[in-house]
Amino acid sequence: MKFNNKNIYIGQNVKIGKNVKIGDNSVIYDNVTIGDNSIIGNNSIIGEPLQEYYYSKNYNQPITLIGENALIRSNAIIYAGSEIGSNFNTGHFITIRENTTIGNNCIIGTKCDIQGYTTIGNYVRLHSFVVIGQYSNISNYVQIFPFVVLTNDSKPPSNELLGPQLDEYTVIASSTVLLAGIKLGKHCLVGANSVVNKDYDDYSFINGNPAKYVCDVRKLPFFTNGKRHYPWPYNYKKGMPWEEEGYGKWEKSLGND
Repeated sequence: MKFNNKNIYIGQNVKIGKNVKIGDNSVIYDNVTIGDNSIIGNNSIIGEPLQEYYYSKNYNQPITLIGENALIRSNAIIYAGSEIGSNFNTGHFITIRENTTIGNNCIIGTKCDIQGYTTIGNYVRLHSFVVIGQYSNISNYVQIFPFVVLTNDSKPPSNELLGPQLDEYTVIASSTVLLAGIKLGKHCLVGANSVVNKDYDDYSFINGNPAKYVCDVRKLPFFTNGKRHYPWPYNYKKGMPWEEEGYGKWEKSLGND
């Protein structure tokens, strides 16, 4: 396989799909699969080896999977053992550590740091400068805005790590900290600059430091086109699977009446 770009390293047992573009000075380590029509920006590393690679003669490189139609911008580092679905889109200088699973149609913004052993669902949006601690679980359609931190150690430093668990459609506003192991239900909204230290049920609007329950998001006095803005899927559709028909019809088509 030939590329016109400069200084590209391709390891062993690498599978590169059709119409893939790999930028200058990029490294694709062993056991990486990159799906069709994907773009890897300059100075990126896909399949970065785990720490044992540098010390153990018996190191085995895990498999790394990148789905089709990925756009991975320059200076990205994705560690070995990660699995990423189709239509993945990133900003610059992202880091995704080992054993991270990311679904389809996700966006990871510039300088996000996903610390591994994390599961992220479909259509998740991480805006720039988000830090996701190990063992976090982020469900489908979650939106996380800039400078949010998901922690994973309730009594640091310890070996008992558990990241936050966020259910579908939940929104975390900028500069918020979620403490280790907390659980948020579906359609929750966390106000900016909050510190969340306990669990909250579906449709909770929580705010403050420490965060407290304010009200049901469906009662918030925020309106779009004369209707209450929350739940937000009824009023926001860009890049979502209900973009053409609207959320209500789309949801009914799934049998979720």
